[in-house]
Amino acid sequence: MGIVIAPSSVWAILKRHGIEPSPRRSGPNWSEFLTAQAKGLIACDFFHVDTVLLRRLYVLVFIDHDSRFVRIAGVTAKPVADVTVSKTSVATALRRHGHPLTPRRLGPTRSQFLRA
Repeated sequence: MGIVIAPSSVWAILKRHGIEPSPRRSGPNWSEFLTAQAKGLIACDFFHVDTVLLRRLYVLVFIDHDSRFVRIAGVTAKPVADVTVSKTSVATALRRHGHPLTPRRLGPTRSQFLRA
């Protein structure tokens, strides 16, 4: 909204309504928290690639926040929810047990997921 209010004004309004200010927290700030948690975080997403033959392929990728590596888990013309959930479960289980997410571990299966 672009309205500037002094911290003392906010304090006065809160006090007038009987609301105590929140205590100062001695814990980490947001950046420190994310850095500390990065070892356990992986992200999963699809992106699409349009081929020369005008076909659209979807690529399932996992991103390690700790190492910042992007790993390709599969390519398909039609992403299927149950296969995506299965691959994500495998990646999460491997990561939870300390195994790196490698394409070899998340490699081809007999499902339609990896067939374009």
